Amino acid sequence: MPHQETFLQQNERKKDYHLRSTQGPMSRISQNSGSNFRQDFNPSFQGNFYGQGNLSFHAAHTGPYGLHPAPHFVALTGFPPQFSSQYPGRPASTRKFDDPGVVRSALLEDFRLNKMKKWELNDIFGHIVEFAGDQHGSRFIQQKLEIATPEDRQKLFDEIYPNAYQLMTDVFGNYVTQKMFEHGDQLQKAALAKKMDGRVLQLSMQMYGCRVVQKALDHLLNEQRAKIVAELEPHILECVKSSNANHVVQRMINIGPPQSIPDSFIGHVEELAKHPYGCRVLQKTFENLDDKMKRSLLDEMHKCVISLTEDQFGNYVIQSVITVGKSEDRNKVVDQLKGRITTFARHKFASNVVEKALIHADPADRRALIDELIGMQPDGTNQVGMLLRDAYANFPLQTGMFAAEPAQREVLLEIVLPLLPPLRHTPVGKRIEGRLAQMENEYNISSVMMRKTLSSSTATTDTNAALCMSRTASGSTVPTSPELSTIHIPIIKSPKKDDIEGW
Repeated sequence: MPHQETFLQQNERKKDYHLRSTQGPMSRISQNSGSNFRQDFNPSFQGNFYGQGNLSFHAAHTGPYGLHPAPHFVALTGFPPQFSSQYPGRPASTRKFDDPGVVRSALLEDFRLNKMKKWELNDIFGHIVEFAGDQHGSRFIQQKLEIATPEDRQKLFDEIYPNAYQLMTDVFGNYVTQKMFEHGDQLQKAALAKKMDGRVLQLSMQMYGCRVVQKALDHLLNEQRAKIVAELEPHILECVKSSNANHVVQRMINIGPPQSIPDSFIGHVEELAKHPYGCRVLQKTFENLDDKMKRSLLDEMHKCVISLTEDQFGNYVIQSVITVGKSEDRNKVVDQLKGRITTFARHKFASNVVEKALIHADPADRRALIDELIGMQPDGTNQVGMLLRDAYANFPLQTGMFAAEPAQREVLLEIVLPLLPPLRHTPVGKRIEGRLAQMENEYNISSVMMRKTLSSSTATTDTNAALCMSRTASGSTVPTSPELSTIHIPIIKSPKKDDIEGW
């Protein structure tokens, strides 16, 4: 006859259990040995629990053969509120999926080992929750849900529903709930949405739950979708800055949010544009919402164009406005770039904005920008050589050659081609030679000057090499050739990874 614990003793045991659970991985069997844990434990919190991540359900306390009595799942786990149910000390994202210590039912073990049998949903009814929390079982349920009959889908839903919230936050179970939103009927979708009531923020902030919220927004009716949006509205700025919830906000913007969503960004445009996640949300806002909904945000953005252009995240917002914005907004941005093109072209982040401006600006603005890039002085000198050798500015210069009108392109080629021979074997020189060949085909540019310049580079190199060889063969010391001493091969830094993909 086990000793009957008092309430205080039971609380002390729970505290001791919680302390030990934070000191490293332990099996559930060893933790609970010596006490009739499942029979004696009376949880103080009867609702659903949530945390940073939940272990799949076959690792929790189970009944015979791993069967989870669905209405009593929370009671069976025995965890207090806000306590993560993964193995103590092991993050959910790094758990070992084939850990031999994981408790599985005989049916799940047979499913994982017996690859010859043709499994159907009927074979696993009664174990759906356990299978949904298993890597292979979850994938099996997802595949079968797509072709399941309404009757089988209802049986599956009946098992999932009591533990729907836990599955939404599970590394494998979340995919099953997503499939239910895709293939379930309207009653089933509405029931799952009801399970999310009051927990939309927690789900949106969670790594796996945010995916379920996005899927719900895609497949629920407008009235049900409005409830989700309304629950997040007071926390929009918090969600925008979350690595997970920002995707939910982007999905809301895609499907057409209420005016209150973009209005909550007013006064925070520069702050959000310079945030790694906020910049994505602003791009979606400028690209998808109608002008009336985003006009206040655009007006605020125009006040900080220079600052955003040089920011590692803000430059993407400016690029978005230039690329897909209205002409009036694009022209306002380009006007602020004028007079700073050379500085921006040599900047790691701003050079991306300069390239977009050269491509999408109006013809008159494009001519002005290219003239500023060339920087022709009254004495005939220019800054093209300096830009050509710059690790970042060479990219806008190449884009300018492509985007320029024929007259300006001719001027650029006359300046650039004589500068290529010393750069021929550098990354910049090789890229420009390839681009020139592409321009010859696309724009029907006369190749006489190009070939003459490039061939003269080869001839000069061969002559210098022959001169060196002859002097070495005669046994004399090789003097410095005047031609070689005037050739300066600059050290070219590696180009930007994001920008080199298009070349």
